Amino acid sequence: LTQIAQVLGMVESTIASSERVFDFLYEEEMSKEENKKYLDPKKVKGDITFKHASFGYDKNPIIKDFSATAKAGSTTAMVGPTGAGKTTLLKMMTGVLKPDKGYITIEDYDIVQDPIEAKSIIGYISDNPDMFLRLTGIEFINLIADIYNIPVSVRKKRIMDLTSKFDVYDLLDKPMQGYSHGNRQK
Repeated sequence: LTQIAQVLGMVESTIASSERVFDFLYEEEMSKEENKKYLDPKKVKGDITFKHASFGYDKNPIIKDFSATAKAGSTTAMVGPTGAGKTTLLKMMTGVLKPDKGYITIEDYDIVQDPIEAKSIIGYISDNPDMFLRLTGIEFINLIADIYNIPVSVRKKRIMDLTSKFDVYDLLDKPMQGYSHGNRQK
């Protein structure tokens, strides 16, 4: 019975993941005009390049000779089963883990050699932001905006536009611990 329960749990998890991927794939893309309101393509920086990147623990390789490029401003998805290395790739890309071999660059800045410059270009939303859950949404957004030196005059409009677009404006004054998992990621 235990094995059957484990298999059913894996099937349920796979179905849930598949639904999220298909929701993403079938989501209607914004028109170029609408996209320009949120993202100016001329200002987008940050091609992310993995060149022969490898990582493992002891003699257990997790990532082996991985090479790929995600162009700045593009939408890129990593899809794979549990244990495939998706989270490891993200940790390598953000500098949490150092590749054993190869390198990772963000807009030509090596994440190991130039971590401050590389990290100043990217944004990363963890699937587990528990350490900030006591903050309200607006406190968290302002903290991140301060880290990236976004002037208050600029951030106010962006916060209004994006939180309305993602349907979370009404949550901004509430502690994030009360948000659903999806709303925390938004």
